[in-house]
Amino acid sequence: MTPAGQLPITSEKTTIKVLVKGTSTVEDFATNEFTKWLEEKTNIHIEWEVAPEKSATEKLNLVLSSGDYPDVIMGFGVSPTQMMINGDQGVFLPLNDLIEKYGVEMKKMFEANSFYKDLITAPDGKIYALPQVNECYHCMYQRRMWIHKPWLDKLGLKMPTTTDEFYEVLKAFKTKDPNGNGKADEIPLSGSIQASSEPSLLDADDRLVPDERLHLRPRRQEALP
Repeated sequence: MTPAGQLPITSEKTTIKVLVKGTSTVEDFATNEFTKWLEEKTNIHIEWEVAPEKSATEKLNLVLSSGDYPDVIMGFGVSPTQMMINGDQGVFLPLNDLIEKYGVEMKKMFEANSFYKDLITAPDGKIYALPQVNECYHCMYQRRMWIHKPWLDKLGLKMPTTTDEFYEVLKAFKTKDPNGNGKADEIPLSGSIQASSEPSLLDADDRLVPDERLHLRPRRQEALP
């Protein structure tokens, strides 16, 4: 092993076996560009065993009962309780000591966002799996709403910062003809339910407003066409 936090991870070429849940978005795990990049950076070759997406759970159960385990299991969504059960049986190995010794970036993440550590810690206090964390702005808040600012300007309104102000803006958009065509025919609120049946809002500090705080239901019909 090279010093913690440095690449490549091993000075000598190393091979690990990874069982992964198949997905239609990856044509070939062994030859895709990310695998090539990862192997080059880490000096670790990956032997992939891909479980069919539709029968992935059955495949995982067969592997866990076989006694012939891969080095890594990835993408199956195993719950912390299931991890603890397999950990008690010696099938899964706790990662706590390895994270402490080698997990330079993991420890930085835990310091910045301690809830991730709580999220992946099993009831027995051990960590058996690592999370996939992506806090890019458009990933975290991809269902945020947008307001057409020219309509705000036309009606002399300020950007709403509370749900009550948002309600008043929607009502003004519907009734005060911001597009200037002489008709109250504007649609003040629209969206898509392809990704979620409930959209999200950001507050004045660009923080996510949970759905339970969106108390628009009793009145929002007034702001809809």
